[in-house]
Amino acid sequence: MFLQNLTPHPLVFKTEEGGELTVQPAGFLARCEEFSSPTGEITVDGVAIPVISKAFGEIEGLPNPVRGTIYVVSALAAQAAWRAGRVADVFCPGDPIRDAEGKIVGCRSLCASPDYKG
Repeated sequence: MFLQNLTPHPLVFKTEEGGELTVQPAGFLARCEEFSSPTGEITVDGVAIPVISKAFGEIEGLPNPVRGTIYVVSALAAQAAWRAGRVADVFCPGDPIRDAEGKIVGCRSLCASPDYKG
């Protein structure tokens, strides 16, 4: 099986047994279309903060399926891919591992669509 990392940062998978696999970014990203529009503002301590509404559409930049290849994308992009029927080959990082400051430094698993059949 081949993992293609379509996120902008290295993916570090760590096992309970101490194994580690780092998958470097492929060099191109899979992202969701993004739609936003202003809806007003909220004033906090005299500062006006704009408020927008945001919706996400279809996934962009996802290659066509290739036998034996798993595409790892962000959770948001994975949701869009799964809605489009890409449940067998699109995953996102699962079970994050955080350092003492709360920064994600790795993960323990891949997250599949609820419709994934293995």
